[in-house]
Amino acid sequence: MHPKSITVLFITSDSVLAAIYRLKPEFEEYSFNWTEPRYALDVIRSALPDLIYLDLDSIEGPEVLQRIKASVDLRSRPPIVITRRPEQVNSIIPGRSDSAHVISSARPLGSVVSA
Repeated sequence: MHPKSITVLFITSDSVLAAIYRLKPEFEEYSFNWTEPRYALDVIRSALPDLIYLDLDSIEGPEVLQRIKASVDLRSRPPIVITRRPEQVNSIIPGRSDSAHVISSARPLGSVVSA
């Protein structure tokens, strides 16, 4: 058991994708939560998660990333961005090196996680 529970927030409109990602963190005794993009900023502010995963391929994903980066109180919590189109991150946040961590794959994300 971890001395401190690590809270992971997964932001996506795809509940199946969230369930796939939930398998690994729960195995390691992390506290895993997911929310739809439209609630993301409120959930981040109230839950103060240790890790944030953002599904950029969700319809509202790019808007959520822009709003996190524009918010003074949230920009210190850069999300781990999951996408099949990493070039999309560069168009949203130029010079993204310190703004987000990116996980990308040409394969569907479900097959990457379960592989």
